Amino acid sequence: MVWHGYEMYVYMLKSIESDYRYFGMTDNLHRRLAEHNRGDNKTTKAKRPYAMWILATCETSAEARLIEKQFKTGYGRLKADRMIADGRAKKVI
Repeated sequence: MVWHGYEMYVYMLKSIESDYRYFGMTDNLHRRLAEHNRGDNKTTKAKRPYAMWILATCETSAEARLIEKQFKTGYGRLKADRMIADGRAKKVI
């Protein structure tokens, strides 16, 4: 799977200190992870620090938004967990 050359990424954050998960989209993974870990995002500030996994790569923000919405469902959360467990999701370092 090619992880570069795309406009948008759908990602999951997992709190290192709790079971809290957050799903989002971005065009710059390292910048976005740094913003979350600095506490720039009100929603994720209290559960820092985070690890990030890429769940999908998309060519447009509209496509990324639809996929992000799917991951925010109960089934989507289970799918994300399976993707991480079986190595289909790539961890951002």
